[in-house]
Amino acid sequence: MLGHTWRFGVKNDTGVQIDTGKATIKSRMWKGSSDGTVAFQGSEGSIYSNSANITDGSYLAEDTYDNSSNEYEGGDFELSVTFDSGDTPSGDVLVYFERSTDGGTTWPDDGANGDNEDNAHLVCVMSITETAGLGTAGEVYVKPFEL
Repeated sequence: MLGHTWRFGVKNDTGVQIDTGKATIKSRMWKGSSDGTVAFQGSEGSIYSNSANITDGSYLAEDTYDNSSNEYEGGDFELSVTFDSGDTPSGDVLVYFERSTDGGTTWPDDGANGDNEDNAHLVCVMSITETAGLGTAGEVYVKPFEL
């Protein structure tokens, strides 16, 4: 169950920075309908795009989703991360799911920085191993996951 108010957080453990706008999550959510069938979201939508760089070892949660009117129960999601030319990412990009119980005023945290992946739910691990710098065009990595 997705819940009333939620968001994703992305943790970068790849050894290189993920630049602004280069980590995205798309969604196609679903819910049960009154006749017992599954009703899907009308079209795929963007649910997360990092508005700041995510340096190695950092965590960025943003793009709150208010599910109070749509009442989606679950969905198919796709994480996409683009690294630049010359980068050599090696490690994991982790996606965490956070719920707010008060409409988005407060989120799970440890009181230190307001965005702590230790109190959220790990929902996706994208493992990357590059042994040489990426080519001139860089590289896009894609990983689907479900909730």
